[in-house]
Amino acid sequence: MRRFTLCLLLACAPLVAFAGDEVGQWYINPFIGGIDGDSRRDTKDSAVDYGVGFGKNFAEDWSLETNFNRASLRDKFDSTDTTLSDLSLDLLRVWRRDSVFAPYVSAGAGWLRQSESGTDNRDFFAPQVGVGAFIKLWENADSSQSFSLRPDIKVRWARPGSTDDLRDYLYTLGFTFSWGPGKVALPPPPVAEPLPPPAPAPAPAPVAKCPGTPAGVAVDQDGCPIKTDVILEGVTFETNSAVLAASSKPILDDVAKGLKEHHRLKVEVQGHTDSTGSAVYNMGLSQRRADSVRDYLISQGVPGEQLTARGYGKTEPVESNATAEGRAKNRRVVMHVLDNPGDVTVHKEGQTQ
Repeated sequence: MRRFTLCLLLACAPLVAFAGDEVGQWYINPFIGGIDGDSRRDTKDSAVDYGVGFGKNFAEDWSLETNFNRASLRDKFDSTDTTLSDLSLDLLRVWRRDSVFAPYVSAGAGWLRQSESGTDNRDFFAPQVGVGAFIKLWENADSSQSFSLRPDIKVRWARPGSTDDLRDYLYTLGFTFSWGPGKVALPPPPVAEPLPPPAPAPAPAPVAKCPGTPAGVAVDQDGCPIKTDVILEGVTFETNSAVLAASSKPILDDVAKGLKEHHRLKVEVQGHTDSTGSAVYNMGLSQRRADSVRDYLISQGVPGEQLTARGYGKTEPVESNATAEGRAKNRRVVMHVLDNPGDVTVHKEGQTQ
């Protein structure tokens, strides 16, 4: 069982599919596994350990739970048993709670009773620490209920600090059922009013209409600044990564060429994500993606002082995150103009994956 638990933790670590938010939910966790008891009890090396836990996810990264477990160790010298019963209160620090694989560390303490056949009970104060993971197997449509596997490894002390303190190792596999608040359904986006017909195009400007245009600004045949859009379209990354897809580089090569021609333009490269995942994770991913685009443009000869990069995470959606189409539009890279003395605009947003 211990080897199975370790292998399960390692095999599931790369999973990154996103699931619902479980903050505020309660859960129950029956479990079974094994225990390696301290050799100074004069018992055989290992035995079956089983029990149940009950807890609450009171914050995005924190859970509090109470656990009861029991194991019976066979004596090395006769047929008697030593029964260990433990009741503890444990605090869990959980990472990536909204993903399929959510690792955690735990720390707690409680009361341990050691009962030996034919002798009185002995009670100990028993702190413990551990590591484990929640591996989500099922979740309903509004994320108000879910079922997960939970491998866990703990070390427990009895009589800590004394010369004859005892140390036990517990390795279990739990089956966690969670229930509580689910996702709040977002209202459909409002229907946009039809736009009025465009105004008629102005008459072309006469030649040499703009003699005061600054040096270094792109101009048309009349000597006036060109008011065109520099458009980014199709800038993508590898999934859940800031590594640019190969198809993005020809697009960014054209952007770099335009920025070098209009060197007076100051641009902020902005990264945006949809609402899937935690706020901290999305903020970091959007910053890394913005940095990746900036670094590539610099590698193509754009001066570094012409570019800044900033991640906005999921704080500035342009569409509702309730639909796949809306989330796709919210995953984007934006070229935002900070300083534009030559009237050149950069406003089109490229979709990212």
